[in-house]
Amino acid sequence: MNPSSRALRLGVLLSGTGRTLENLIGSITIYSSQPVRVGDVCKFGATLGVVEEIGLRATQLRTLERTVVHIPNAKFSTDIIENLTQRDKILYRTRLRLSLQTTAQQMQQVLEGIRELIEQHEKIDEQTSRVRFLDFGDYAQEVELFIYIKTQDFAEYLQQREDINLRIRGIIETAGTELVVP
Repeated sequence: MNPSSRALRLGVLLSGTGRTLENLIGSITIYSSQPVRVGDVCKFGATLGVVEEIGLRATQLRTLERTVVHIPNAKFSTDIIENLTQRDKILYRTRLRLSLQTTAQQMQQVLEGIRELIEQHEKIDEQTSRVRFLDFGDYAQEVELFIYIKTQDFAEYLQQREDINLRIRGIIETAGTELVVP
């Protein structure tokens, strides 16, 4: 075997060992700093899923599509991880598009009704939530909702969001206007 072949083999062997060592160090980092734990919902790059296992070589995520993704710990421990389980509340942000025929009085009634809802709803953080009449669009008058729902549980968030939507729908109907689509 010539010297350059030996050097190439040694380089391949060391690079494989280096990755293994990087992954081992990555797993130690994950265990010690605990940016995520088994059962946490997290986002890593474009991957969103539940942490199922933190192994010596890789961390395993179960995606929303129910597939399993294995992320090498060397990468997982050095890139940005967003731990959604650790949030204290969940943002509900949307735009309501009210008819261009909505009068100023109707708009004021809708805004006041939603602001009252924000103040009185037990699951809405009224300190950080808001509603604003933002824009006259091509086909609608646009109102932005920026509401923090006080829960960490996504299923409860969806339930509260539905309740808020139904109440807003009632506020809009009571004001005598309507939502429109393009």
